[in-house]
Amino acid sequence: MLKVHYGAFHPDLEEAFTRRIRELAGERRAAAVIAPSRRLADRLQHLLAVDKGLALMGVQFHTFHSLAAAVTEGAWGGRRLVADPVFHDRVVDSLLAHQPDLSRIFGGESRPRALAGALRSSLRDLVDAGVSGTAVEEFFGDELLAQPDERARLSALLHLGRAYEERLTRLRVLSPSDVTRLAGERAEDSAVLAAFHEIVYYGFYDLTGLQLEFFEAVCAHFPVRLYFPYRREHPAFRFAVPFFEQKLLAHGAEEVPRTE
Repeated sequence: MLKVHYGAFHPDLEEAFTRRIRELAGERRAAAVIAPSRRLADRLQHLLAVDKGLALMGVQFHTFHSLAAAVTEGAWGGRRLVADPVFHDRVVDSLLAHQPDLSRIFGGESRPRALAGALRSSLRDLVDAGVSGTAVEEFFGDELLAQPDERARLSALLHLGRAYEERLTRLRVLSPSDVTRLAGERAEDSAVLAAFHEIVYYGFYDLTGLQLEFFEAVCAHFPVRLYFPYRREHPAFRFAVPFFEQKLLAHGAEEVPRTE
């Protein structure tokens, strides 16, 4: 249920995107516009409402995160979402402070104050990629790193990740990654998504593992269009080739006509 349009950001992709939203608005069809950042979502809203003068009463603008929050609202089971990175850094720092064996691998009491943030960033990347720390250590730990010291640091990082997730569970706290994972699981039965005639994604180059699972779950059950910034054979877009060819090309990808 996915239709892909690809081309250069400006003006080709913007104009094609504007034409589609104009059609939906003219037919009074409810639509959602999903952008990878709040800044881009605001830019698209300004483009359509101010620059193009469109009436957007039936159009909602979301980021991946805000859409995930809307889809999962009421399904958090008494937990609360905490997105503040300072809170999550303090959780990691507390774990290091109360587990001397783990802390020693990362510098002990002399560790830099910024280390907790760096470690949490690594943990977030693993979680967002959909990596199971337990599975990595059990099946690949000895193969990934040959040096004993490196293997010990990897094992410590995976152990820290498990302890971090267990602490959040005890605190009844959801991270943004948890919300994205839950949204992918609940997308099929979402009344929020079902209310839209079409869901329009715009402007992302790549996705984390959890975002991709959420995106694919939405595409599997609802009408979706994606306006993807990409030009074939152009060296500036070489980094996007794997994602385009492996995830998008099979979905009726159509190149937006280029302006002179």
